[in-house]
This record gives sequence, structure tokens and C-alpha cells, in this order.
Amino acid sequence: MHLSSIQAFRFVDMAEHALQNCTYYAAETDVGLLERSSNSFSLPPGISLLDLLGEKKYIKVGTILQKSFGIEWEGYKHMLPFFISSMLAVKCSSVDFPCNLDHKLWQMAVSKGIQTGGLETLEDQKRILDSIPMEFQVRELLHLSSNISSFRKRMKTLQSLYAEGDLKQLYRLTKKHTGPIRQIMLHQRNANMMEVLLPLMSSHSVFVAVGASHLGGNIGILAQLKKKGAVIQSLVKPNVLGKQLT
Repeated sequence: MHLSSIQAFRFVDMAEHALQNCTYYAAETDVGLLERSSNSFSLPPGISLLDLLGEKKYIKVGTILQKSFGIEWEGYKHMLPFFISSMLAVKCSSVDFPCNLDHKLWQMAVSKGIQTGGLETLEDQKRILDSIPMEFQVRELLHLSSNISSFRKRMKTLQSLYAEGDLKQLYRLTKKHTGPIRQIMLHQRNANMMEVLLPLMSSHSVFVAVGASHLGGNIGILAQLKKKGAVIQSLVKPNVLGKQLT
């Protein structure tokens, strides 16, 4: 998960051990580039949330989100609605470590002298976000602002499922809530990442770190690797971990 909570860091020790046997670290996106991409998820020039929402809804949504998440609403004025929703999902998580899991794993790989790279470019991610209809993005942001408690509950559930290692339920929940953009956000991205991953695997022992929702399902990355002849071995037993966490 792209978070800095204790649930997200559940398997860090296991990951560090696995990294010792790898020659390439493949993140979703090159973390170094991601840190320098503050303008990659902005609305087109000349358009703001005020234009998209109208003054009345802009003020109402901003008031709710500022009160609920402690954000400075004006700072989000030129951000894509979908990106704002993603940032608010992070706000639902506790901050138990100084950086998120993406950065931690990347730093581990760099410190071990492992070659690093991303399965998606910033251009890939921006193109995907741009392909999500703006009407849908606005509608989802409005829905979020009207259902703060259910949004927080869903984010908490996702973290619990991840910490329990329950990829099947995590994928099902993500699939349900991505709805009409499931093809764009999950299936299409899975296919794109596989196109980059397979050549890497032919010449490297690769540690792959992508969002857990990309792993499950019939066309998830694990299923696609299995179809290519890979042997999939899970080191996590969801029911056992669930008991340990409680």
C-alpha cells in the first residue's frame, strides 16, 4: 500500500530479506521521478475546481474536507479530482513511519546497490488519469465529501485486508469501488506493467513492488505470471495473520 501506517509496513522485514536475492527493483513508478512531479496531476491550464464544481459546491466541499481531513482546500484548487480523492485516502491512514512504504522499499534497494526502475512512467500514469472522464471524477469527489465516515471505513478495511495478506478480498473490494473505471485503473494498467516486467524477468531476479490491488483477480499480475509458467508461492496465511493482528 502507498501508505506509512503500521499495517502497510507489516511485511517490510520479509521484503528486505527477499531483496537480498534480487538484482532489480521494479516499483510502479520510479520514486526519484515521482518526487519531482508535483505538477503531473494538475488540471489543464485555465481550469480549476471552482470552474468544475461551481462556487456553491466548491465552498461546501472545501469546508467539509478541511474540517474532516485538516487540509488547506485552496492548495488543491488546481488538482485533478481523482488525485485529490487519492490524497484523502492517504489522510485516512495513520502516520507511523517517516516515509511511505514505496519510499522505504526504494531506499532499501538503493542502499543494497540494486538497480531500480518503474513499470510505469509518469507519462503513463498521467495519461491514465486523463482518460478518466472528468464528470466521473467530480461525481466521486462529491460523493466522498457527502460520505466521509463510509470513506474512512473503507480505507480502514483495505488496510486490514492488506495486513492480513488477504489479496482476494482486497481485490474484490477495490474492483467494486472502481466500478466503471475498473478497466482503466486495474486491467489496462496490469497489462501495461506486464509488458515491462516480462523482459526484466528474462535478465534479472526482480523484486516487484506495486499496489496490492494489481496482484489479485483473474487478470491480476500474479494470475498473468502463472499463465506464463511462473510458480506462485504465498508466504502469507491470511487467517493466521488476522488472528495475530487482533
